[in-house]
Amino acid sequence: MNVGGVAYKKTGLNGESSDNLMQLLDLIEDFNRVRDYEELLSKVGDATKTLMNAEASSIMLLNDEEDELSVVYSTGPVRDEVKGKSISKDRGFCGWVVAHKIPLIANDIDKNDEIFGGELSENFITRNLICAPLLDSDNNVIGVLEAVNRNGREDLEASDLPIFQALANHAATAIARGQDAQEQMHQMEEQSMYLTEIHHRVKNDLALISGIVEVESLDIENEEAKGILNNIQSRIKSMAVVYELLSGQGSHNKSELGTYIKKLAEGISSSLKSRNKNIDIDVNTEEIIIDPYEALSCGLILNELILNTYKHAFGKEDDGLITIDISCDNDIVKIDYKDNGQGFPEGFTLQEQSSIGFEMINALAKQLDGTLELYNDRGAHFVMEFESSCTKKKESQPILKG
Repeated sequence: MNVGGVAYKKTGLNGESSDNLMQLLDLIEDFNRVRDYEELLSKVGDATKTLMNAEASSIMLLNDEEDELSVVYSTGPVRDEVKGKSISKDRGFCGWVVAHKIPLIANDIDKNDEIFGGELSENFITRNLICAPLLDSDNNVIGVLEAVNRNGREDLEASDLPIFQALANHAATAIARGQDAQEQMHQMEEQSMYLTEIHHRVKNDLALISGIVEVESLDIENEEAKGILNNIQSRIKSMAVVYELLSGQGSHNKSELGTYIKKLAEGISSSLKSRNKNIDIDVNTEEIIIDPYEALSCGLILNELILNTYKHAFGKEDDGLITIDISCDNDIVKIDYKDNGQGFPEGFTLQEQSSIGFEMINALAKQLDGTLELYNDRGAHFVMEFESSCTKKKESQPILKG
């Protein structure tokens, strides 16, 4: 059958085609190395033009919802003009390829022939063309690869068909892989945006609850009850800091522990400072990346320790120092907490404490499957260790003082 000068029967390779085949192998090797989708389209389009020694080339991908072929990449003198243009998937030579799923060649194109379908640009004249279907692994057409106007005004030959279809087959595999990767990236971005919104809302809700607690505490005259509400507010703020970091850093499965502890310590110091007390908090930490829920547990433990220090450690003393050292080594996170206050009473053990604060510390340490030890060392000294798939980014540096 011959339709409008279309040649589409399967043919063998001649000597020149064999040379083209070697060139093809070099070109398609690039397809497998490229990971960026736009760069891949560029590689395919340029390879199409080079292999067919053509004036121009284009990649058209099928949009099933619109029943159209859209030019996603183009080379040649009018590449910027035709990129993004669409034609019906039933139109012209490319439409014929979509319908029949086989490549074709057209030489000496008659502009009045119905199958031609017209130029995409008024500034370009098509003399001859070769196009082939882009087929996925299920033999479904996902687009069309096209080379236009062989240089030197030579005709395209039937022996070009198997080479060009081989190029199209490899291009289709690479493009389908690139589309899958792009779709996965899009889904990950959507999920990231969704998680960011969730963390942002949780942070706002916690801030609202904290505000309500603060307002309620203003109407309470009993100092013990007021202290309880202040402790609750501090715990809420400790949780809010985690969600603030998670909603702002773009990664929702990892948290930088040092940044979190810095913001936490700054918040507690700001809320508890008074004219009569000058208590510095010195935080020294490596830049440690851990699970955000592990970070939250660490933050809540440190929140209770700091609150306890402010409440009990310094008595009538005007000045005090809290030192927090955090490190990660061989997947073990170590938090070393000291103050230079009065230390523990004789016979003090963590397990025998019945306050909510120390019960929380015990529960959170168990939740981390960690160990928590305490010493009198010119003040109270706590050492907590737990196993974590932590990673370090750079050397130890102080991140907060005062």
